[in-house]
Amino acid sequence: MADDMTEKWMNTDIKIEGASQRIQQDSERFAKIVGSLGVEIIRGIMVLIAFIPILWSLSKELDIPVVGSFPGSLVLVAISLSFFGIIVSWFVGYHLPQLEYNNQVTEAAYHKPLVHAEDNRSLTTKGLLYIRFKELRKNHETLFLHLSYFDLWASLYGQSIVIVPFLIGGIGLFKGILTLGMLVQISNCFSKVHESFAIILNRWTAINELRSINLRLTEFYKLVEKGNVG
Repeated sequence: MADDMTEKWMNTDIKIEGASQRIQQDSERFAKIVGSLGVEIIRGIMVLIAFIPILWSLSKELDIPVVGSFPGSLVLVAISLSFFGIIVSWFVGYHLPQLEYNNQVTEAAYHKPLVHAEDNRSLTTKGLLYIRFKELRKNHETLFLHLSYFDLWASLYGQSIVIVPFLIGGIGLFKGILTLGMLVQISNCFSKVHESFAIILNRWTAINELRSINLRLTEFYKLVEKGNVG
C-alpha cells in the first residue's frame, strides 16, 4: 500500500496535507488494524462453530417471554441483541470517525514543524509550536469527551448482557424445568455466542480509527488522481 501511494504521489505535483504521514503511518496502521480484526473474526467464527450447536440444543428447554419456545431461540436472542448493540453504537459513536480524522490532521500539523526544527531550529518558532499543540490538545479533549459517553454506553450494554441469560433461564429454574447447573451452562454458552457475534461492537474504537484512516487514504487517492488528470 505504501509503495503504491508513493508511486502515485511522486507522479503528481499537487500538494496534499500530511502526505508523508498518510503514506508511512496511515498505511501501516490500516494494515495492522485490518490484520488484527481479521484474526479476531476468524477466532469468533471458530467459537460459533463450537458453541452454537450447544446453545441451540439448550434452547429446547426454555420458554422465552415474547419469543416463545422453539429450536434455536437463544441463538436468535444472542444475534438480535448483538445487532441492537451495533446499531445503537453506530449512532452513539457517529462523530468519532470524523474526530479521529481531525486528530490525525492536527497531529500531522504539529509534527511537521518539529521535524523542521530537528534539522534547523530557525525554521520554526515556539509560538508556532504552541499554536499547533493548542489545536491538538483541543481536538483531543473533544475526542475524549465523545469517547467517554460512548464508553459509558458500551459499559452499560455489556453489564446488561451478562444478566440476560439468567433472566431467561430463571423462569425455567423456578418452574423446575432447569437445574442450576443447566442455567450456568446456558449463561456460559450464551456469553460465548454473543461475544462472537458482537466482535464489531467490542472493537468499536479500533473500527472507528480504521474508518478515519480510510477517510484519509481515500482522500489521498482522490487528490493524486485529480493531480494526474490535470
